[in-house]
Amino acid sequence: MKDVNIYFDEKGPSKSLSISDNLEDQFNFFGSSSDNMPAYLGIYLAIPKEHQNEFDTAFKKMIEEYYADNHIQAKELKSLTLLKGATTLADVKGPAAQFYLDLFQLLEDTNSTFQLSAFDKSEVFVATKLKNWFYYLDKHNVNPYVLLYTITKYLRTEDKHFGGDFTKALNNSDLSTFDLLKVLKNQAAKVVTKYQGNSRTEYQVNMYRKLITTIRDTAQIFRTEHVPLVTYPFPTEHLAYGLDLFVLEDALITGNLLSVDEAKNSITILLDEDAPAEGLRENGFSDIKENLNSKTHPGLQASDFLAGLYGKLVSTMDSSTSMVDPNNPGDIQRMTGIFEKKLNPYLNQVELAREAYNHAFGQESGQYGVVHSTFSDYVWMLQGYLKVVQDPNFSNLPLDIQAHKHWTETQKLLENQFNEMIEQFTNIHMLYDSVEDAIKDGSTKPL
Repeated sequence: MKDVNIYFDEKGPSKSLSISDNLEDQFNFFGSSSDNMPAYLGIYLAIPKEHQNEFDTAFKKMIEEYYADNHIQAKELKSLTLLKGATTLADVKGPAAQFYLDLFQLLEDTNSTFQLSAFDKSEVFVATKLKNWFYYLDKHNVNPYVLLYTITKYLRTEDKHFGGDFTKALNNSDLSTFDLLKVLKNQAAKVVTKYQGNSRTEYQVNMYRKLITTIRDTAQIFRTEHVPLVTYPFPTEHLAYGLDLFVLEDALITGNLLSVDEAKNSITILLDEDAPAEGLRENGFSDIKENLNSKTHPGLQASDFLAGLYGKLVSTMDSSTSMVDPNNPGDIQRMTGIFEKKLNPYLNQVELAREAYNHAFGQESGQYGVVHSTFSDYVWMLQGYLKVVQDPNFSNLPLDIQAHKHWTETQKLLENQFNEMIEQFTNIHMLYDSVEDAIKDGSTKPL
């Protein structure tokens, strides 16, 4: 990718994370009216410089027509206004859905594209506190990505149902790494005791048993290591790594690394107020414009609309996650809630699902159209949702069948992610002595 202007917008930043005193909310980014996002979600929108004027003119016309058609006063239109009251696509009003369809068409007409970034906030706690343990395991041929996923998922979905001891331990600076791992082992043992014997939870139980064994065999090495409470920052290094993949896809595929500097030097990055620039200059981007006013930059407005749409849907998928009921672990929890409202094809909602899928996950997205953290179940739930609801007959199916089709599609994507984690671990060790070395070299994203 060369000669493009790249605009960035984020949703759900919570640049300083903390653990909540209320286990029901668990972290400061849940239960907040201003930020209920589970992930640091960002949009990098790349507009070819030769098409920038064409994009700006057409986008401004879209805004003016939306104002006129909906009798809105002339103020800056934001995604919060466009999607007010919406939780699923079935809540998106016809004019808003048409606006998004026009935006997706404009992207195609101007050869513009975007990358969706989603990095789980709670994973930051686990990766920060246990990073040296993960590096140790990696050097002893244990895949740290699988364990990071398992622990993060446990933290988010199980710990609060079993007293929240691991959540509390993460917030205790007096505990050594050994102490923290001991708490995690004891919590995992509680889950195994509660869930064993149910076919529904067999895979989960096996994962926790492996975790218990790994901790038992390695924790004593870290008896004296203390990782004090730290600020859990916005993962700028993850975003910068993802942007590299996005803009250097051609060079990475062809192996023409001589074109890397040439590509980066031809790119201008434009950031809204408070958008993170850290990591971009370190990665070789020199033309960065910061603290810009989105009112005067249509690309920033457009990236806000995209981040707002995908952020809203990611939050809905996360809050609707099908989880095991700790009191009835053998029962399947159907995700029927997101299908109770039917998509209305006459309001362009089915078409919006198709275009939202194509531009983030399908034929309009590149190989690196989505970058994500190790734990990112809600991303795959969203991909599965957008895929299954494209069928115009889908809404006519019973709710339990809709939920089953969605979960089947999501399961395929989750299995693919696990296979990728295994493949990633193998590929790293074909070139490097450790994951840590690969991260330092910039060839793989940080833990």
